[in-house]
Amino acid sequence: MRLAIALLACAALPVAPAAAAGQSAKAHPTRDWAKTVAGTPEGGFRLGNPAARVKLVEYGSLACPHCRHFEETGYDPLVRGYVRSGRVSYEFRNFLLNAPDISASLLAHCNTQPDWRHLEYWPFPC
Repeated sequence: MRLAIALLACAALPVAPAAAAGQSAKAHPTRDWAKTVAGTPEGGFRLGNPAARVKLVEYGSLACPHCRHFEETGYDPLVRGYVRSGRVSYEFRNFLLNAPDISASLLAHCNTQPDWRHLEYWPFPC
């Protein structure tokens, strides 16, 4: 009988703040840093949280088969596992090797907006 009275008394209590905080955390997911792109003063393009503790800078060629292999195998796990959460910022800087690479790099840079707010460097299909 005492157990039934205790359960009824607990059921009448208001919702605890911890439960309400858990509900608001589900309603507001964490920020997806993989959608944050900005130009850097060094001429690169940074993807992710600018205040991340780990800053990864890649010097890559748009015409290099080894750089393409990294993009095909390592880019998605890097973004999904580290950049999206805000733990790592990933900056790409062009490393020019030859004439086709210069042309591809210029084309990619010309595809960006001058104010960097609507940067379209990453989704550019190369």
